[in-house]
Amino acid sequence: MIISSLLLAGAAAQPSLAQDDRPRLEEIIVTAERRAVDIQKTPLSVVALTGDQLEASTIQSTIDLQYRTTGFVFKTNTVLGQPYIRGVGSDIISAGADASVATFVDDVYQARAVASIQEFYDLERVEVVKGPQSTLYGRNVTGGAVRLFSRRPEPEFAADADLLYGNYERIRLRGMVNVPLAGEKAIVRLSGIRAERDGYTDNVFTGRGLDDENFWSVRGQLLLAPSEDLELLLIGDYTDEDSTRTLGNYPSTDCCVNLGILFGGVVPSDPREVTHDVDDSAKALARGVSGRITWDAGPVTLTSITAWRKTSFDEALDLDATNVPMVANFPEEDSKTFTQDLQIASNGENRFDWIAGLFYLDENAFQKLDIQLPVFSAFSQPAGDIDTEAYAAYGQGSYRFTDQWRATLGLRYSHEERSQDFTQTISDPLGAVTGVPGVVELANSDSDSWDSWTPKFGLEWFGSDRLMVYGSIAKGFKAGGLNSNALQPAFDPEELWAYEIGVKSSPWDGRARVNLAAFWYDYKDIQLLTLAPDAPTGAFPIVVNAAEATIQGLEAEVQAQLTDGFSVDAAVTLLDATYDDFVSVDPNNPAGDPDRSGDPLQQAPDVSSNVGLQYDWNFAAGSRLTARAEWRYVSEVFFNAFADPFVRQTGFSLFNARIGFEAAEGRWHVAVFGRNLGDKLYAQTKVRQDPLVGNLNIWGAPRTYGVEVGVRL
Repeated sequence: MIISSLLLAGAAAQPSLAQDDRPRLEEIIVTAERRAVDIQKTPLSVVALTGDQLEASTIQSTIDLQYRTTGFVFKTNTVLGQPYIRGVGSDIISAGADASVATFVDDVYQARAVASIQEFYDLERVEVVKGPQSTLYGRNVTGGAVRLFSRRPEPEFAADADLLYGNYERIRLRGMVNVPLAGEKAIVRLSGIRAERDGYTDNVFTGRGLDDENFWSVRGQLLLAPSEDLELLLIGDYTDEDSTRTLGNYPSTDCCVNLGILFGGVVPSDPREVTHDVDDSAKALARGVSGRITWDAGPVTLTSITAWRKTSFDEALDLDATNVPMVANFPEEDSKTFTQDLQIASNGENRFDWIAGLFYLDENAFQKLDIQLPVFSAFSQPAGDIDTEAYAAYGQGSYRFTDQWRATLGLRYSHEERSQDFTQTISDPLGAVTGVPGVVELANSDSDSWDSWTPKFGLEWFGSDRLMVYGSIAKGFKAGGLNSNALQPAFDPEELWAYEIGVKSSPWDGRARVNLAAFWYDYKDIQLLTLAPDAPTGAFPIVVNAAEATIQGLEAEVQAQLTDGFSVDAAVTLLDATYDDFVSVDPNNPAGDPDRSGDPLQQAPDVSSNVGLQYDWNFAAGSRLTARAEWRYVSEVFFNAFADPFVRQTGFSLFNARIGFEAAEGRWHVAVFGRNLGDKLYAQTKVRQDPLVGNLNIWGAPRTYGVEVGVRL
């Protein structure tokens, strides 16, 4: 009640512009509910960062978003991204399964985990939407969504380029050119990025660096507007990567069972040095085209988003991470996806605003593992060819029955079908792995389908133009799936009921934002990856629906323009995420108590927080100098479902800073920056699987720094 009273007082006692003309916080428009609305009037927990804010925080990819988004953890597994929001996510690696936090680029769904790692260039903004969004976004948005929006073509000629040089010989070149072909009726925009960096890790066995970076990406846009009420936006993109990012796995020697170490493998004392005998590599391709047609038909707007995407990768991985040729994997994946989204929405601000639509997805994906055990002359090669078809109908409406009260109701029906042709060859001529010498050929064809109704109920109260209180109840649904890496039956969907109340306020005449949210999740049939208790050496984990959990928490976000030049932003998420009902034997500790009830969920730190301080000096000539410092803290986090202390990262802090000078009208700029200035060694991922790989650490980036210069025409 005290907090509510303060917010009400701050919102009510607003000085007029005539009384106070100090600068306000910039308005941020988001489309988290599929229509453009001020973020402070959107009844959702949304973190939105503009392109300028991403630059000021030197956030360069979706991986970096976790450093300015509380409650968000972005785990990586080689080239695969595994985002978690408020403890909801997935580490299942299968062409027949999907993330619980979906990634969208220009409103196009990215089906595979390799596409969730996105490099940032020529972006308008990024939105991280927290909580289930199944009504409007549909499939596999149980935990939330990460949404990227490119800068649209503009009616005037523009071009810019910037060059970054940093330690570890990092070089990054970005560029953009925007060319009107026929005024506002036809505009072309081209943008791209090229980046190289030496590795953070030295492989002293092969003499090659690991955790390096080598990729390029281009995007082309053509905007056609034959009339004021009709436009067509065509987008094509291509990304090529040949890197070893996150492949510098460092094995622990003080715990667990690693066959490479048992057979005499050497592990350097320096955690940034390894002795991999495999020449690790990761090659990934992503390309696609999309067409967005928007027709303003007066009382309604019709939108069609059609997209085709293809992603692929192949890798070479030293799983035991030693100089002994013990365990290696050479996985590959290929995916082709077609999506179609049709929407019709009301125009203007009416008492009753609504949106309705149809969605269709068709995907063919292939994934193969090639797990080699050269010491035993053995290998295992599971492969799955999976077809997925999904369709849905959805609608949501909001009715403002008084000037202060608004109610929202949404509903989506989803249907999904999957089929798989699965094969696996297991060769163990010595019988050292399976216990039975010889070759085993497995084959299976399976299919399944799932349906779900996912409603949303919401109620909002507007105390003033600068104060909103909201409450919502929503259901999240993630379809079941098929495991392309192990012979097992189809696994079931997972469901989540989310209850949230929040306050969004803009006190002090818009010079501050104070947002609060409290949430409670009832999470059932969680899809988890685990080894069967009697699994032989070399077996791949299976997917089980083994758990129910309760997630509850509090979030607070404050932004304030304290003086003409000085601003501060801070946020914190307090999370309590535990299993209510989960009985499963930890394959790395089979003698332990299998009852996991009360254990914490993976990727769910109790506390995550960040603080940013920024000062802008605006000079008479129109130029500007900006200095920004950031602090990020994350408490203890576990990287598997068994609260294993050997896959635990203790709490840690990171410090970043940037100073940049921009000439008048942004004609040129120069900036220096530093990330992880304390050079903190921390794991962004840990993996344990005895006895093959033992305990592996995938470290986050060390201290990095550099300088950037850019020009704009």
